[in-house]
Amino acid sequence: MTKKDIKDLVQASYTKKNLDDKKVNKIASLLPRSELKKYIKELKMQEDKKKVHIAIPRASIYNKSKQLFLDIFPDKDIHIEENKLLMLGAKIKYADMVYDFSLERKLDDFLDFIDENYD
Repeated sequence: MTKKDIKDLVQASYTKKNLDDKKVNKIASLLPRSELKKYIKELKMQEDKKKVHIAIPRASIYNKSKQLFLDIFPDKDIHIEENKLLMLGAKIKYADMVYDFSLERKLDDFLDFIDENYD
């Protein structure tokens, strides 16, 4: 079974943009183990494309900027996580991409730059 066939099965697992458990179970019962692993992996990737995870230092920040996140990521499920270790900034995970806008990351980048250029 080709990768395109697996993607077609993943698309067939949805009913009106929602994952249909009955279809998933039916497809999973018909696939051999090696193809089932590929199917599950592709299904997880498809579900991750529908979600955005945002880590911020305080939940009250999200209340003030909620519309901004909804404008940037339309038609996505936005999951907010409060992370007290983030002093300033945010971490955004969308599909397989992670955007780190935290103060800690900026300081680490700055120190790496100094180490590379001023030894």
